[in-house]
Amino acid sequence: GLHNSQAFDLAADEWAKFLKDYPEDKRVSEARHYLGICLMQKQDYAGAATVLGQLLAADAKFEKAPSSQLYLGLAQFNLARTGKADRYPAAEKTLAELLAKHPAGTHAAQAWYYRGEAEYAQGKKAEAVKSYRQFVADHADDALFPDALYALGVALDETGKRKEAAALYDD
Repeated sequence: GLHNSQAFDLAADEWAKFLKDYPEDKRVSEARHYLGICLMQKQDYAGAATVLGQLLAADAKFEKAPSSQLYLGLAQFNLARTGKADRYPAAEKTLAELLAKHPAGTHAAQAWYYRGEAEYAQGKKAEAVKSYRQFVADHADDALFPDALYALGVALDETGKRKEAAALYDD
């Protein structure tokens, strides 16, 4: 449908209409999930965080809950990056909970990376080092690997571990 053809404005409108017209339908969780993704694509991070938060609160056993939780964490992270820095702790917590529930899940790489980014943005550089290390150790084939390696080097340097940081850059 519209979601798959990347017509996110139209798809978001259709998902929102579905939720309004059929609030008791068995597909409400799926509609909220896809509405949240569409809102993310539209860069409506506050809307995405609200919808995905409602979904996870109402249906924690939803089959796509890990994906919904990742998108919730990313929405919170992006809200923080766009001027609402008070959302970094929420992003960090959401991603940490996802990793605790699904440590080897399909979303672990992104969760580790953005958890590290949220920690780093809060000045929690030692914690960020741990998150980036976990990413680097477990996700060498991921597209975010070069970014995580660089972020690890920067965080190590800023925590006084210059030799270790330099060794990363030499590899």
